[in-house]
Amino acid sequence: MAYIAFIAILFGAAGIAGGIEAENTAGTIAAAAIHIGGIIAMYAAARKEQKEGDADMQEEYGLQVIAEGSFTDEGYSIRTVTIRLNGAAMNGYIMSGKWNIGDVYETSAEYKEYIRKKELARKEWEKKILGMLGIEEEAGCSITRALSEIFTVVQVRQDKPDAQGDEPC
Repeated sequence: MAYIAFIAILFGAAGIAGGIEAENTAGTIAAAAIHIGGIIAMYAAARKEQKEGDADMQEEYGLQVIAEGSFTDEGYSIRTVTIRLNGAAMNGYIMSGKWNIGDVYETSAEYKEYIRKKELARKEWEKKILGMLGIEEEAGCSITRALSEIFTVVQVRQDKPDAQGDEPC
């Protein structure tokens, strides 16, 4: 809702400017109404978020599988999954990122502790995402942000030879 309200504010402001320039009173009034409506909607969305707290922090991690595929190449099985995260999972990703630099801390020990905590938080985040996809072993897995809340998960495993010692097909 906040995005739509923001767009209404922008279009309303552009309409007001265009209406004034064209000396179109009715158009200017209509654009002003859209602009004011957008401002009211943004205010309402902000108040709702304040009252309920951050909704992303309250909901559970969730994801949507967009595409999935796998193939075998020279003794390795490669599985790729493209996923879309919900707000809580995306917030977990953002909050586990390293955003500070060493200059922010008084000692290098404080900075190293910050890095350690963020790396641990990212590992926990990755475990949750992989668990939701049914991937139990973390070795050979990579989760990469592709675009906004879209991520690509790649799992590479070495195929095991069958009981007779032959390599898999």
